[in-house]
Amino acid sequence: DVTSPIEQDGEPDDLNNHAALSELAVAGGGATDDPDEPFYNAGDGPALAEYLRHEGGFLDNCGPALRCALLTIDPFARRRYQHLEYAPLINARAHRFANHPTILNNRFAEQWTALLRVLSHKPRLEHDDRLAVAYYLLLQDRTDEGLAIFFFLDREPTAACMLYHYVALFASFLQPGCAPLTRARALA
Repeated sequence: DVTSPIEQDGEPDDLNNHAALSELAVAGGGATDDPDEPFYNAGDGPALAEYLRHEGGFLDNCGPALRCALLTIDPFARRRYQHLEYAPLINARAHRFANHPTILNNRFAEQWTALLRVLSHKPRLEHDDRLAVAYYLLLQDRTDEGLAIFFFLDREPTAACMLYHYVALFASFLQPGCAPLTRARALA
C-alpha cells in the first residue's frame, strides 16, 4: 500500500499530493538514490510535507522561495535572506562612472541581487515584496521607479509596518508640495 502507484481514479487529495511532489522533484533536481529515503504515500500529505520541511539539501535545490500544495519555502524563516539597512549609503550622483547607474557598494549590490533572486522564484509579488523593491530602488536614487511602485501599494501596511512608514516618510521628501513634517506627525 505504501509503495503502490497512484492510479488515475485516486482520491483528489492523493492526486494533488502526487502533482505537488512531482513539481517539487523537478524544482529540487529530481529524486535521490538514497535507499533510506522513506517511501512516498500519496494519501499522507501532512507527513510528506513535514518530511520535506526538514530536508535542507532538497530545500536548497528548490531555490530561495517556493509555494505549492505540500511545501512553502520562506527565505526569511529559513534565514536565507533578510532586509539590511545601509547608513550612510553614498551614490555617485554628480560624477557617474558609467552611462548607466552602478551600485558601488558591494554589500548593497549583493543584497539587491539576493532580493531579486528571491523574488524571481515567486509566482507573484506580494505587498511586502513590492515594498522591499520600492525601498531598494529609492536607496539607488531610482526615485521615479521606487515611488511608482510605492504608490501602487495599498495604503494599509502589512507585516512590514515599520518599513512601510519609513518609505512613506522618505517618499514625502521626494514629492513636490508635500510637507514631510506633517507627514511624519501623521505617521507617528
